[in-house]
Amino acid sequence: NTGSNSKEATVQSQAMQLLTSHKTDAWFTPSRYIELARSVLGWIDLDPASDPLPQRWIQANTFWTKADDALNRTWEGHATVFLNPPYGKENGKSSQEAWTRKACAEFKAGHFDAGILLVNSTHGYKWYEDLWVRYPVCCVKDRIRFIDHEGNQGGQAKRGQTFVYLGPDVATFSRVFSTIGRIIIPEHLQSQVRRLQRLDWTAAMGIGGFASPDVARNALVM
Repeated sequence: NTGSNSKEATVQSQAMQLLTSHKTDAWFTPSRYIELARSVLGWIDLDPASDPLPQRWIQANTFWTKADDALNRTWEGHATVFLNPPYGKENGKSSQEAWTRKACAEFKAGHFDAGILLVNSTHGYKWYEDLWVRYPVCCVKDRIRFIDHEGNQGGQAKRGQTFVYLGPDVATFSRVFSTIGRIIIPEHLQSQVRRLQRLDWTAAMGIGGFASPDVARNALVM
């Protein structure tokens, strides 16, 4: 029994290591979350960090693999972007940090109109904390079960995840993504959302955006 328990513990430990180790960087976003992104963006024009397998459900007009070296090329000419950065390291630094900074720089340069990023909720790291004060985010309630390189759904990731919205339609992002987590909108964008929604919580609930008036109000709180 002791040997059997030891083997089971080893298998469980190895499975968790796959979800958190820097040795594994290819974990793909499940279709459920892709459809939410598509509802906000309209379509996905560019997926700059991808592979052929997830394109079965992502269906971006253009996707780049590791060989295309998206970190060192312009993303100009693509209207919308969905990015789930690879895990691991880039030149000794967090890969997610490098990709997030690249996406934000490309957006600020006007190289795409709107985009959604999916990153780990890495509290305490400046690159992640900066996102909260600059862009609308959705802190996902349930940890995502990502898809591996063989198309199998893994166990729940050890960390939580955050969707980040880069674009003009903050109200739609808030409505759509509030179905899976808490929306946090930076103070400088809250007045814009209030103007667009006109604080009409009844209408928001009528189209399934918010579960209750309290949830809707919390969507505007830092």
